[in-house]
Amino acid sequence: MKSKNSTIEQTNYSAEDLQFQQSNSSSSQQDAFNYSSDSTHTTNLTVYTGILTQPSELIFIIPANAKPVLEELAVKLNIHKNKRITEEKLAFIVSEVTKYTYNYENNGCKLNASDLGRRMSTSNKEVNILIDTLCDEKFGVIKVIKGYKVGVSSTRYIIRDKFFGGELLFIDYGDTKLRENILKEKSKQSNTEYKLSLYKSAFSKLTVSISYPIPPFLMMENFSEDKIIKTATCTALRSDFNHYSLLQINHKNFRITRPDPLSRVHTNLTNLPKKFKYFLRCDEKPLWEIDIRNSQPLIATLLIWDCLHKQGYAEMPIDFVQYKEDCENGRFYDYFMDKNGIPEEKRGDFKIEFFQKVFFSSVKYFPSNLCKQFQQRYPRCYEAICFIKGGLNSGTHNAFAIQLQRTEAQIIFDEVNISLLEAGIPAYNIFDSILHLPEHNYIVEECVRNAFAKRGLYPTLNTKKYDTIAA
Repeated sequence: MKSKNSTIEQTNYSAEDLQFQQSNSSSSQQDAFNYSSDSTHTTNLTVYTGILTQPSELIFIIPANAKPVLEELAVKLNIHKNKRITEEKLAFIVSEVTKYTYNYENNGCKLNASDLGRRMSTSNKEVNILIDTLCDEKFGVIKVIKGYKVGVSSTRYIIRDKFFGGELLFIDYGDTKLRENILKEKSKQSNTEYKLSLYKSAFSKLTVSISYPIPPFLMMENFSEDKIIKTATCTALRSDFNHYSLLQINHKNFRITRPDPLSRVHTNLTNLPKKFKYFLRCDEKPLWEIDIRNSQPLIATLLIWDCLHKQGYAEMPIDFVQYKEDCENGRFYDYFMDKNGIPEEKRGDFKIEFFQKVFFSSVKYFPSNLCKQFQQRYPRCYEAICFIKGGLNSGTHNAFAIQLQRTEAQIIFDEVNISLLEAGIPAYNIFDSILHLPEHNYIVEECVRNAFAKRGLYPTLNTKKYDTIAA
């Protein structure tokens, strides 16, 4: 590897220098990246299992159609004599964004040059070159969706539309210098926090059970030969991300992170589609799930009332009482859906739109129709939310969303989930719901009700039973 100084001095490029057509990739590269049918099925299974059981930090997850682009960029940049080193670093950065996109809310991934440089043992200047290259509109794989504001927000990145969706590629580059450094950094940052440690012990009870015939949407045991890819530089697996998450559970490779120590916990379960929950087992038993109807609007009553109380309200305003009752009775969204002619089958999409336009948007001179409708029905509540956001056109409008998710996590995870685990009851928090064993349903339900009752809230609870495979 070249020294950092000589590396950077030789990296002089422009967008024009780096233009290329994917079809111009060398035939040897393209051929090498296609799966060779000469490999045996046993070898495929060995490779597949090997990738699955690697710690998630060592497996780079990128959009499958981005791989040839990274190969080309590594050649064009000419940072290292060994082009694989550059490709691996590019893949690592893209993987960070890809994992964030699939594991968390898609509000963009922060890329800190100092943090990435430390983990890759690379200078900040080189990291910035790699990021800038990946972001270039003419050949980039990622893009900026939110710029940097001093003291307010960090730059955030997402995968470009043309690379998003389709198959993902899970790449194992083998025993490289980057892998060695990632492991070294991980050992320095080992998490001994009590709650997450306790939670991880509960995950060890989880397994996956597949009934036969295998449902068409989950061909888990069909390790088709065209999904294993081996080249001179890496081993890779083409897979649907959701299948991979379920298989990671089956192989006991659990991901339990809490990026904000006061907010939500993210795990293999938090982005798992509902249809896959039918295959989860705890102590060889299927799971049930308790969730709270209108949960986030209900939890928002705590923030709203706290704000109103600080503003001098000794008693709850009539519209606030109405808002609280609508949330507790599970009819909060119904009012707005009826008003806008939204059918029941579109409830999920409508909830996303509502949050984006009412709860999570900035305060504007000309608010959206949903904001106007919310303001008309709950005027004092709307004023409080706008105040928490920082007022008109503030750069801190995300304060409401941050406080909301923190309050949710402190009730559902820190209080309900942890108290259940401490009582020896397996429980798995998925933001505003709890997965649990059927025999513990009453206990879990009472625990949830008590946690809210302490705060003067009385939610409507739903129970979903994953006893049999969905039709």
